Amino acid sequence: MSSLTSTFDHKSQSATFLMRDGVTPVAVPISDIDDWFYYNTALCINYGSQVGACFVMLVVTAVLTKESKRRTPVYILNLLSLIFGFLRALLLSLYSASPWAEFYAYFAFDFDDVPRSAYATSVAGTVIPLLMTITVNMSLFMQAYTVCKAMQKKWVYIISFLSGLIFLLAVGFRFAQVVTNSLAIMSAGRYFHYAWITVGTLATETISIWYYSIIFTGKLLYTVYARKNLGFQKWSYIQILAAMGSCTMIIPCQFSSSSAR
Repeated sequence: MSSLTSTFDHKSQSATFLMRDGVTPVAVPISDIDDWFYYNTALCINYGSQVGACFVMLVVTAVLTKESKRRTPVYILNLLSLIFGFLRALLLSLYSASPWAEFYAYFAFDFDDVPRSAYATSVAGTVIPLLMTITVNMSLFMQAYTVCKAMQKKWVYIISFLSGLIFLLAVGFRFAQVVTNSLAIMSAGRYFHYAWITVGTLATETISIWYYSIIFTGKLLYTVYARKNLGFQKWSYIQILAAMGSCTMIIPCQFSSSSAR
């Protein structure tokens, strides 16, 4: 008896329930239930932290920005980006508390009890990221042009062309992801065969973040180099800005690279 007990793997058991017809059984391994529970918990923590971060940054940006700069296009685009980021994280976090994530619906793949409001919330959660991608890239494009407009014309044209190309790629992939994902949601189907679109979306947005980070950091470092050649040896606000800007730009680049893998 003790030998049988010692060899029994209690975690390999399955929980069995019946489908809507009351006849068809569905066996779900305990490991799959644990994965489902951990996934929903991690999802809530992830998007909950994004909701808080976007809200804090929205308040800080709105309060600390000078009155003279509050009507500039960059300021408006940044505020819109934070608002869309807040709504995006909020809508996506609602998935774990919606009928989509109920035990029966998830493991039986039976979504007949999911109300239309849950469909609308999920579709809105896919559309908002498109608006966020547009506003973020437009803001970065305008800031990059402002930073580089004092350079030679040929470099301004090259950087503007690359910025426009990256903008179109990021928005194009995100638009395709919105369309295909929304169709999959409305049909309550699986999205696995469109996974390459999601990978392309993350990849192009990662390229966009790295591209603009290199431009801003490179311009700051070039300014430091030019000031050093002019005889400015002490650390100035430009050097401090370059050092801190380089550090803060590395963090989103690393996060975006990890997401695109």
